[in-house]
Amino acid sequence: MTRAVEDQAGLSATPEDDRAGDAAGAIGPPGAASSRAGFVSRIGPYWALVAWLVAIVIFSLLNPETFATWNNFRAILGEQSLLAIAALAVTIPLVCGQFDLSIAANIGLTGMLTAGMMANSDLPWELAVVIGLGIGIGIGLANGVLVAGFGVHSFIATLGVSTIVGGFTLWYGKGQIIFEGIDSQFPQIARERVLGLPITVLYLVVIAALAWFMLGHTPFGRYLYAIGSNRAAAAVAGVRVRLYTAASLVICGGLAGVTGVLLTSRTASAQNGAGDAFLLPAFAAAFIGAATFRRGEFNVLGTIVGVYFVATLVSGAFILGAENYVSLLISGFALIVAVIGNRALARKLK
Repeated sequence: MTRAVEDQAGLSATPEDDRAGDAAGAIGPPGAASSRAGFVSRIGPYWALVAWLVAIVIFSLLNPETFATWNNFRAILGEQSLLAIAALAVTIPLVCGQFDLSIAANIGLTGMLTAGMMANSDLPWELAVVIGLGIGIGIGLANGVLVAGFGVHSFIATLGVSTIVGGFTLWYGKGQIIFEGIDSQFPQIARERVLGLPITVLYLVVIAALAWFMLGHTPFGRYLYAIGSNRAAAAVAGVRVRLYTAASLVICGGLAGVTGVLLTSRTASAQNGAGDAFLLPAFAAAFIGAATFRRGEFNVLGTIVGVYFVATLVSGAFILGAENYVSLLISGFALIVAVIGNRALARKLK
């Protein structure tokens, strides 16, 4: 695992831990240890993908009539597409070692203002969408200025921004649900179907493809990974650390805005706290993804797998009769297990 991921999780190994791990590894036949290390090395990068497939098989056997159906899989794909966009949003600043805890409030405000511009100001839905997206980008820019410009730790800066944005959302919406006065055409941008799938899945595919290309095949992405791996070394090498850090937060804010607009379109309404349910699952998916495909590095494909792995667990649990609070438990446990698993995997492969 890269040092960046361990540092973000607060789990960097101590010298004593390393010596203990070396002593433990010395116990047992060398051939067996080598075999285990080889197996972990081969399977490690795909553990979340394997676990996801195993979960699908188990729930399909337990309830084939309900779980193992195209309608259920289609529902999971569609319902989690907005969460996947939000998870990709937080992944981008995580690549360069930054947290954006304002994403939930950002989603809530962009959705509230998009609905309010139509309901209260009689603006065309197209202009309302542009304003909503602009607000999302603006929140990301505010985060970038605080973090990159003033040197405030991203955890503190984005938490403060989240509180301010949440207060503004509550003031603007007056604690009410906005649903009257929304343009009748607006909900269609999230409710249309393409090839039998919700159009939000298509949006996710496009955004994921762009994010994958940006992070893996452009200098911008390489610079973000360099900053996340070693900020000081990146600066010495001539990377404009502050600029790229701010840019990652702006992109995150923009994607949060996209999520907020699509969420409002899907429900044809907006209410305070609408984005709260996205925060924990988004980070859980990103950290699961950090141990998938590109071991120790946050990445787009891993994040997508993380989203749908957790969603499959939640869907299967609900079908088996679990209560609503189980989704929070699963997301929380998934985040903890992902962080611990990342460190354990890294130590096994040293």
